[in-house]
Amino acid sequence: MASKQRGASCSAGSITDLSPEGCGGRDIRKYLLGEWRLQRRIEDRRTQQVGTFLGACTFSPLEASEDTLICREDGRVRMNGQDMKAHRIYHYVFCGPRKFAVQTEDGDVLLNLNLEHGQSEDRHLCIADTYRGNFEIVGDDLWTQSWTVTGPKKNYALHARLNRVKPSN
Repeated sequence: MASKQRGASCSAGSITDLSPEGCGGRDIRKYLLGEWRLQRRIEDRRTQQVGTFLGACTFSPLEASEDTLICREDGRVRMNGQDMKAHRIYHYVFCGPRKFAVQTEDGDVLLNLNLEHGQSEDRHLCIADTYRGNFEIVGDDLWTQSWTVTGPKKNYALHARLNRVKPSN
């Protein structure tokens, strides 16, 4: 049985060193900072239910670490005829301008990503569950993420679209 992966692991062999080319030379830390409108489709493949998460995703620096962004999602989930508040916090731990690990608030590593070419995918085994994620920078103010989680008790997919919230003048 595999165990949970803890702590940043951007040095994983599947992630290569970065050059200034690709991804438009973007520093993904700077790109993500601020507030994003988040629209997520939730597909529970076990029950054949489909739902949505609508809300905001805010990225801000972690005070104790210049290499970590806190990602806070706040919004509402609508599924199975229910409507409820929801929030989640992730840590994006950077090992370079376009290379980072996505972690839970507890420090469990979900994915190691390299957006050198504007898109990256990864997967990992967490006990009996397999997490697959795909992140893509679509434009200056739009990016997407897709997650698929499968295991003995899990079978769902999440498809999200994030649009930058423009500051009002």
